[in-house]
Amino acid sequence: MTGELVSGRGLNQETSLQRACDTRWGSHFGSLLKLVLIYDSVIDVLMILENDGLVEQRGQAYALLNSLQSFEFAFILHLMKKIMGITNALSEALQRKDQDFANVMGLVKVSKQQLQATREYGWDFLLDEVSFDKIKLIRLAEHYPCEFSKLDILALDT
Repeated sequence: MTGELVSGRGLNQETSLQRACDTRWGSHFGSLLKLVLIYDSVIDVLMILENDGLVEQRGQAYALLNSLQSFEFAFILHLMKKIMGITNALSEALQRKDQDFANVMGLVKVSKQQLQATREYGWDFLLDEVSFDKIKLIRLAEHYPCEFSKLDILALDT
């Protein structure tokens, strides 16, 4: 077994997700990047399972859809992508057998500076990246009423 989950066969099969049990930091970063890339496909598959799967699959798909489509999930996914992107070079350097101490210390310094800058100035960018445009969603609800329940529209309009 290669440690990767097969995502399917045929056209448009660009990537697969790694198993979560692979504990190397870099592999987690790669998994996050892959999830961002195939997020729409994951949602599509879960929606199919929710509608057409076995009873147990339907419940699991419903729960996963609720989690994956939440603001909290989107925020944490993009936050972790940002943090792991900043620290990835340091992580890779620390995992090498032939570590260059001066290089590692330089990477620690750069990582600290970038994390501090993100802490001080990066929140607006991150919130913009994961926030929903309420006005555009209300317009979509007007144009595609079958896709939005009355409760959804009421929640948007508050």
